[in-house]
Amino acid sequence: MTKKLLVLLLFFLFGLAAAQEAVQDTTGPPVPAPPTNVRVVDKPNDGGHGLIVKWDLSKDDVNGLQNVVSYDVLRSSSSDGEFVSRGTIP
Repeated sequence: MTKKLLVLLLFFLFGLAAAQEAVQDTTGPPVPAPPTNVRVVDKPNDGGHGLIVKWDLSKDDVNGLQNVVSYDVLRSSSSDGEFVSRGTIP
């Protein structure tokens, strides 16, 4: 079974490492390395309603373990809050 890598956007309140630690599963295959260089900018000309999220691929996406199936983008206002899916990137 291949696991999906979760990309957690926490509205700049918490680091990606803390978010990844919260979702790691110690059973089954290893969890892929997180993406790096995660950045979020305001979407221009939309009246402040959108964000653009970009990242560098996980080192396991093409090389390494090659076990990244997709990136799930989740949103929460706190690290222990409920996460809401904002999309899946194949």
